[in-house]
Amino acid sequence: MNDSMITVKDIMPTLLELAGIEHPGAGLFQGREVQAMQGRSIVPVLTGARASIREPDDFMGWELFGKQAIRQGDWKILYVPSIPSRDTRLPVLKPGQWQLYNLAQDPAEMNDLAASNPEKLRQLLALWEQYTTENNFIYPDSLTGY
Repeated sequence: MNDSMITVKDIMPTLLELAGIEHPGAGLFQGREVQAMQGRSIVPVLTGARASIREPDDFMGWELFGKQAIRQGDWKILYVPSIPSRDTRLPVLKPGQWQLYNLAQDPAEMNDLAASNPEKLRQLLALWEQYTTENNFIYPDSLTGY
């Protein structure tokens, strides 16, 4: 059992390490453009050499169907687009605004801390901006979320 943060982005670096293959890195390789990998190999966690592959300053961003998020350590910000939803079971979501959660204290993401912790929200929003720049993020259509 290990409760460290591991994502799908960590699969390729892990497979490459297990196969003994080095990723060529970002840039040109044999005349073709290669993107940098964002994940990390989880081999050190699997072998027990480390408890986590993440460092305190590491962050992970993602977006899907108009939803956007950044996670750094125990902190996470989440943005849900303000489009009509048929799912009324999620009254804690606040469409159209960034929400802040401390996952160590609130793993179910029920208590938005954005209003009570604006400095942490600003720090994570700066990481979101960094993520969007590094990944050439295109903001979804505001009406549909796509």
